[in-house]
Amino acid sequence: MRFSVWSGCIIAALSIGSLPDNDSLSAAERSNAAEPSQPLKLLLKEMPKPRYNTPVPSLVTGRVVVQSPGKTSGVSGVSVSDGYSVVKTDSRGTYSLKPDPRAVFINVTRPAGYDVQGNWYQPLAQEVNFELQSSSEDENEFVFIHVTDTHVSSNPRSLQGLIRFVREVNGLTPPPRFVVNSGDLLNLHKALLGTPGQGHAAFRNYVGIMNHLSIPHYNVAGDHTDSCYRLDEFPRGDPRCAKPLYWEYLGPNFFSFEYGKIHFVSVDYGYHLGQRKLKVNGRLLDYPTLQVQPMHIKWLQQDLQQRSPGT
Repeated sequence: MRFSVWSGCIIAALSIGSLPDNDSLSAAERSNAAEPSQPLKLLLKEMPKPRYNTPVPSLVTGRVVVQSPGKTSGVSGVSVSDGYSVVKTDSRGTYSLKPDPRAVFINVTRPAGYDVQGNWYQPLAQEVNFELQSSSEDENEFVFIHVTDTHVSSNPRSLQGLIRFVREVNGLTPPPRFVVNSGDLLNLHKALLGTPGQGHAAFRNYVGIMNHLSIPHYNVAGDHTDSCYRLDEFPRGDPRCAKPLYWEYLGPNFFSFEYGKIHFVSVDYGYHLGQRKLKVNGRLLDYPTLQVQPMHIKWLQQDLQQRSPGT
């Protein structure tokens, strides 16, 4: 494993299996001394959004399929979740799930050996389907990139650091399989003091730069990704408080995926429950409770129980 630092970001390249020696990572590290990165045009894509005003269906059904020439086949044993419970597809690739009243998305866990076609999550609906495609990559031996503390804001230094990171990752040979950013992704105020506009700007900067990556990337929420956006609808005390802006730009904050023999899980531990007050510069501020709540511990237990055999 190798480490580098780009403008305060910590990056680790992790190899799985027995890989041949390659100096591409060292070359990327040496480029840290390069001149500041030129700006990138923000690349923003249309992503699934929560349907806040639509009633939660009593049951969600669907199918996970793989396409082959002239044939559509169901994929069995694939986990599907609403962020509160996890079910698996049957021999035909079908599933049914009773969503939690607080759920906003249905998402699929990428199974090893497949890539998800289209979006890996969708807003709640009575029917939600997913399509997979067989992967041509050898998943027994691979390299992925782990980055943390990108702390993106409107600060030019944070943007330059992320741009440089994206360009260096895109220049690696052979390319890594994917990137995991374990947070903090952004630099929003933990006590939700920023405006919704500041939240939108930070998310747009982060998403618009990361979308230039030529490989898949996965995000894990940190306690600087919460925003006052929709605070009236999801007030303090509601475990969904401060999450809508994250959902609208990045999707579910609890999810998993598999690659090779590894089951990766994203867990968000920041909850604005009005239970943790800190005095800062003479002001008593509400900070997030940094403890995973019971309903999400239950989700995590189910997710791990449903992981593919051998992972």
